[in-house]
Amino acid sequence: MGFSIALTFILFSAPDLGITQLLVETLTVILLVLVLFRLPRFSSLSTPIERVRDVAVAGSLGGLITLLVLTSWSIDQFVPISDYMIANSAPLAYGRNIVNVILVDYRALDTLGEIFVLALAAIGVFAMLKLRAPEKPKKSAPAKENADG
Repeated sequence: MGFSIALTFILFSAPDLGITQLLVETLTVILLVLVLFRLPRFSSLSTPIERVRDVAVAGSLGGLITLLVLTSWSIDQFVPISDYMIANSAPLAYGRNIVNVILVDYRALDTLGEIFVLALAAIGVFAMLKLRAPEKPKKSAPAKENADG
């Protein structure tokens, strides 16, 4: 799903977001695989009644969240920001090209955040490449006793 979102960003001319999403998604998948290899073997610790209870709770909570999202989808809490950008790009940011003004001035902290995410992903990949499980001490063979004593 994350790779599909990255592809969508790239198709909609946002390669910076696409690359960031791609790196974060790759790092997340690698971490998930590493965690799954460290987990103990699967065992059944719950009774069938407990599983039915868990399914009912999860389904109820999922339905509640779905209703909440569908209800809030139709509510407009904020006025569109496009009028503000059109009116203030020249006087406040000294630029006639509104898209450039938004990218350079208003999205500067967002770009800084993307750089931070890319650096964090690079550090995570480097750490995973250097991470090794501690070696188990080799068991030495029992010493043979001499016939002489």
